[in-house]
Amino acid sequence: MEGSPTLSISQCVTLKLSDSNYLSWKLQFEQFLSSQMLLGYVTGDTPRPAPTISVRTGEQVTEESNPDFVKWIRTDQLIKAWIFGSLSEEALKNIYGLGTSHEVWSYLAKKYNRVSATRKLDLQRRIQTTAKLQKPMAQYLSEIKFLCDQLDSIGCPISKHEKIYGVLNGLGKEYESICTVIEDSMDKFPSPCFEDVVFKLTSFDDKLQTYDTSTEVTPHMAFHTDRGGYSNSYNNNRGGYFNRGRGRYRGGYRGRGAYSTRGRGFQQQFSSGSSSDSRPTCQICGRFGHSAFKCYNRFDPDYQPEEQPTAMAAIKVPNQAPQSGHEWYPDTGATAHITNSAAQVPNAQPYHGEDAVIVGNGDFLPITHIGSAVLPTLQGTLPLEDVLVCPDITKPLLSVSKLTKDYPCAFTFDSDSVCIKDKWTKELLTQGSRSNDLYVLKNPQFKAFYSTRQQAASGDIWHQRLGHPHVEILQFLTRKQFIVLNKASSQLCEACQLGKLCKLPFVASDYVSSRPLERIHCDLWGPSPVVSAQGFQYYVIFVDNYSRFTWFYPLKRKSDFYSVFLLFQALVEKQLQQQITMFQCDGGGEFISSKFLEHLASRGIKQLISCPHTPQQNGLAERKHRHITELGLSMMFHSRVPQQLWVEAFFTSNFLGNLLPSSVTDGQSPYEKLYGKPPIYTALRVFGCTCYPYLRPYSKNKFDPKSLHCVFLGYNEKYKGYRCFHPPSGKVYISRHVLFNELQFPYTDVYREFQAAGKTPLISALNIHVMSTTQEVESSGCTADFLYVPIGNIDSQNEGEGSITRAVENAENGENAENGEFSENGDSGGIGEQTQAETNADISESIFTEHDFPPLFAAPRDDQNQVAPAHSMTTRARSGIVKPNPKYALFTVKTNYPEPKTVKAALKDAGWTNAMGEEIEFMHEVDTWDLVPPDEADNVLECRWIYTTKLRANGDLDRLRARLVAKGYDQEEGVDFIETFSPVVRTATVRSILHAAVTRKWDIKQLDVKNAFLHGDLKETVYMTQPPGFEDPLKPEFVCKLKKAIYGLKQAPRAWFDKFSNHLIDFGFICSIPDPSLFVYLKGNDVMLLLLYVDDMVLTGNNNELIKKLLESLNAVFKMKDLGPLHYFLGVQAHFHADGLFLCQEKYAMDLLISAGMADCAPMPTPLPLQLDKVSGQDEVFPEPTYFRSLAGKLQYLTLTRPDIQFAVNFVCQKMHSPTVSDFNLLKRILRYLKGTLQMGLDLRADADSKLRAYSDSDWAGCKDTRRSTGGFCTFLGTNIISWSAKRHPTVSRSSTEAEYRTMSIVATELKWISSLMETIGFPPDDVPEMYCDNLSAVYLSANPALHSRSKHFDVDFHYVRERVAHGALVVRHVSSGQQLADIFTKSLAQEPFFDLRYKLGVTLPPATSLRGCINKDNMSLVLSSEGDGPHMQAQCHKKEEEVVKPKHVTDCIYRAPISRKVCEQRRFVNRFDVLESNAISSH
Repeated sequence: MEGSPTLSISQCVTLKLSDSNYLSWKLQFEQFLSSQMLLGYVTGDTPRPAPTISVRTGEQVTEESNPDFVKWIRTDQLIKAWIFGSLSEEALKNIYGLGTSHEVWSYLAKKYNRVSATRKLDLQRRIQTTAKLQKPMAQYLSEIKFLCDQLDSIGCPISKHEKIYGVLNGLGKEYESICTVIEDSMDKFPSPCFEDVVFKLTSFDDKLQTYDTSTEVTPHMAFHTDRGGYSNSYNNNRGGYFNRGRGRYRGGYRGRGAYSTRGRGFQQQFSSGSSSDSRPTCQICGRFGHSAFKCYNRFDPDYQPEEQPTAMAAIKVPNQAPQSGHEWYPDTGATAHITNSAAQVPNAQPYHGEDAVIVGNGDFLPITHIGSAVLPTLQGTLPLEDVLVCPDITKPLLSVSKLTKDYPCAFTFDSDSVCIKDKWTKELLTQGSRSNDLYVLKNPQFKAFYSTRQQAASGDIWHQRLGHPHVEILQFLTRKQFIVLNKASSQLCEACQLGKLCKLPFVASDYVSSRPLERIHCDLWGPSPVVSAQGFQYYVIFVDNYSRFTWFYPLKRKSDFYSVFLLFQALVEKQLQQQITMFQCDGGGEFISSKFLEHLASRGIKQLISCPHTPQQNGLAERKHRHITELGLSMMFHSRVPQQLWVEAFFTSNFLGNLLPSSVTDGQSPYEKLYGKPPIYTALRVFGCTCYPYLRPYSKNKFDPKSLHCVFLGYNEKYKGYRCFHPPSGKVYISRHVLFNELQFPYTDVYREFQAAGKTPLISALNIHVMSTTQEVESSGCTADFLYVPIGNIDSQNEGEGSITRAVENAENGENAENGEFSENGDSGGIGEQTQAETNADISESIFTEHDFPPLFAAPRDDQNQVAPAHSMTTRARSGIVKPNPKYALFTVKTNYPEPKTVKAALKDAGWTNAMGEEIEFMHEVDTWDLVPPDEADNVLECRWIYTTKLRANGDLDRLRARLVAKGYDQEEGVDFIETFSPVVRTATVRSILHAAVTRKWDIKQLDVKNAFLHGDLKETVYMTQPPGFEDPLKPEFVCKLKKAIYGLKQAPRAWFDKFSNHLIDFGFICSIPDPSLFVYLKGNDVMLLLLYVDDMVLTGNNNELIKKLLESLNAVFKMKDLGPLHYFLGVQAHFHADGLFLCQEKYAMDLLISAGMADCAPMPTPLPLQLDKVSGQDEVFPEPTYFRSLAGKLQYLTLTRPDIQFAVNFVCQKMHSPTVSDFNLLKRILRYLKGTLQMGLDLRADADSKLRAYSDSDWAGCKDTRRSTGGFCTFLGTNIISWSAKRHPTVSRSSTEAEYRTMSIVATELKWISSLMETIGFPPDDVPEMYCDNLSAVYLSANPALHSRSKHFDVDFHYVRERVAHGALVVRHVSSGQQLADIFTKSLAQEPFFDLRYKLGVTLPPATSLRGCINKDNMSLVLSSEGDGPHMQAQCHKKEEEVVKPKHVTDCIYRAPISRKVCEQRRFVNRFDVLESNAISSH
């Protein structure tokens, strides 16, 4: 070969090698390599040349690289790359590391084409045993060919005769004729090849598929016959037969499938000779050479063949007497059980149907009765259902097909008998004999067997007889010859395992670590029944298997484990200079979290997890838990410290456990085993005893005491001192200068009042016992017994929990240096030897430090002499007011009336039980459902109870509400619901109707419907389970067929709306087109308006008598509740006053602040800062996006009455998909703004006109990310705001004019809608609607029909606005930017313009009377001041002659001085709108 081949292989080898296509893949690859003369590389015929060759130069021989070797390597690697490119991913994984293409080729051949004698025999066996069955002929031949090819590929080819014989051997009887022909031709010369046989079989199979195979089965037929016409292909139809008939041809087959006609006396339709003989066999006389069509006996009705077919045996012969007894004749062709005697059917009922039994000669035998019978068996009787009584039948026929369908049994027919056996147990049920070519089942002869004690049986039988005893019991009885076993037990008794299985014994672990940290045992304990003073509820321990040293870490949450483990790992691996190799734990969630597992895998740590519910496999850590808790509780009970200090006790317990010797470590302590030096015990003190730390550095003057009576709470790992706790102040002092009294325990006498009351009976009993037995301890003063010693050297970081290494020898060593470290001689700065590891330990951090132990809160004392507060503020407590403030009634209600979580809990409360009873009673009253038997084909919905505490607007409890709802999320569309849409009223509609009612002084009523959805009628069939806790005791299995639209169903709102709207329409209302939830009644001068929002309604009108009549009509059909004047609708509080109606959401806003945990936050003056992109945390993703979305969604509902936060809420809602920390900070600022403006809302003035105005504005390219514009608008009826919006445009605007004009188009649509709405209720606007815009180009463009080149791309919006202006339906005016009210909806503003625009929108404080009474406005002026984050509004009174500081805008006074509201409101409307008239530029 001259060079390396460059031919592409992609078009030659098209297969990817897998487990099933090796031969095909090999064939393609070998053909390709052969064409390139490269096959020898993979087969090994082209060996690899030597890498070097010897070159002789004169007498010198040198080694040079062999060019043939380089060429061979290049070609071989190319072939190897080709092979890799044609392998699947799974195959490619197995050849990693193979060098040459020959190695790869050989490995693939061994893997996918294994050569062995076993495989050869297996393939040969599979060829002989493979059967066609129901498979297509092509698939069957392909399987045989594939097996033959596999034999050929392993070097064991078979001859063509063996291939042909294998194919013919697997064919069924329907291919008998063609098989005979092929076998006959194999003996001739030349014999057929395999391809010829395949062609013949395929052709024969195609011909068989063209024949008719079956007819429809009809019930109550003893035989299946075909009443169709004559078929020309009957000679070749092996699946059926033509029987003799009276003038017509009948054919078909019997039973459930096609069958050969070899049974019941019929002649064979195919001869065993050559297929070339086409002479037929007559089916009437049975003779050879003519067909039934040409038989002369065809029209002879009395002709009978010499051998009457057995199928005719069922026909009754007149001279034959009826059969007696209970004999049954099995029949595979009968489709029903048939008997000729009604005596065999005890409960026979007369049959009035039109069916009849059709027998083989075509006669129809009548059916007189139908009923049930029994089939006697060896085990009793077997019921036979639907037995037909046909008196003309000679013998009772037992339908094989029906019996096997009703019972799992199997029939076995042979030459002498028939047997019926249980299909699963193989137990014989009954058997019969063959008589006169018929099989008959007679009554079995029952035999009684009586067992005795000496009767022999198998070990399994005796095991079951004796009640499943232990095997040793059977062996004992056998040895004593009480029982005889003829066969020993050979299998495991499953019943014994199910009933007696217990845990297997544990074997002690023999694993011994050879070094520290080789294996770490870990377990987490908790939750503690008492939360510690620091908030801990759990603790985790790490035990070193080598030294048994234990590290103790308290946890506040289980989720803190991962961070604790990282600190522990960094600490021990750094200090011990070893790596953790194995980590053993249980299967707790904290140990199998993905984050923890990834960390272990990245550090190469092998994790060992104990089996579920098998704590014994982690026994080392479990036993350590027991040791720590037992020692800690013992110290707590001895010193009587409160249970909140359990962390200190358990920490000290573990600290001491590391110092105690153990037999496991050969008498050494874990500390000594780990660090190689013994601990010093002389510095240890009794836990909880009295101690006096040196506190002179904490004194404020020289008269302060130098110490306090404290409680010793153990040791600290970072300080070489003792932890001393002072209960009255709740402070912990760490000092090395401590004096101890180890015989006195402060919590038993001095600080007994700081003991919390026992929460369990045992603790309470213990406290009573201690109080009755405690004796006063006499103080002996400060003597030598009180040893003043500093603590020794605490090597905190080395041992992880601060083991004591050294202590002073005697009291004289107390004369110390400033650093508090002593040597044994008293003249050295340190105690003992300090290693380099100890020196470096100080730079390591630990989570168990003083920062994790904040000052403990002192328990409340029963001391009446409380210290009075130092401040001068008058509070409710100082004034002696103990009555709860109604403002906080909401929290009391939630505490006193918790909502139950389960039905069982609700039924234990009388209030909730009554609420549930009222719901069920009402459902029965309106006939909500009918109880019907369940049907498996139906979709039965489940239901549940929803419990709600209904509150009034002020937070007081209104009532307890229990509602039964269906789980509608299981409904299937098209099955139990079709349409679900129900109209919902728009908030702009609500404000428009309220404006109309307020300006006309109409009464506004609020209505409610009890269980509104239950009035809706269901059109679909829906089934539901019975209500939990209220099931019918007589019909517990029945289900509810719903007739009413119960809550929770997807179509319930629509059904209720249809029912209610139809009633209103019948009364005379019309459904408005602008808003389908608004119903209008206009008759003469009478007007009624009704707003519907699900089951809440607002009704107003000018005729109170008509309204009363309407309420009576509604109450007659629906359970209406008149709630009186409007006060609380859709979460909006309504307050009527002399000048109009005030709407606010103070309660909703307060609940929102409470749910966000910001009820006590500091207020802010504006909802957003001016520079939104300067807020910190722009690139940091907020970790809890769900919490962010929840708060942002709640803020959206608050904009119903707060247009001042519309832009801010819209801005943060744009970040809901991926909020950042800065977005969350902006959201919190909105909440802080709400904190300072909780009482603000919309004030709808009664003296306003109905002139329709709108303000439109746009912030061009205001979005920093997308450069899209933000459009905003607001609409007014008179001075009452109706609707508003702040929304980002969907596309980028190319100019500010385009941005403004798009918003104007939206505003024009809104004005058109409001005009239509007002016209519908009979109060059209007073004048043409006006729109104000601060963009001159947009204003001119709306009036000038000439298009500019810059406006071509938004001509659609232009045409709409221009058309409205041209028709005189809209007036567009220009307004200055300072007077643009919509500016508040497009950007964040500074305080002064924000306050001004907020007031102009109508967002004010409620019109309540000032606490300071009337103020003479002639002597009042306002002074503005600002302190801190938000403005603090102050009002100061001055005399006329004094200098007055005036506000920049008169409108500011209503926010900065609420006491002057009446003064400002006199000029309110002048400031808000009248100034616009002078500055407006008409579009005309």
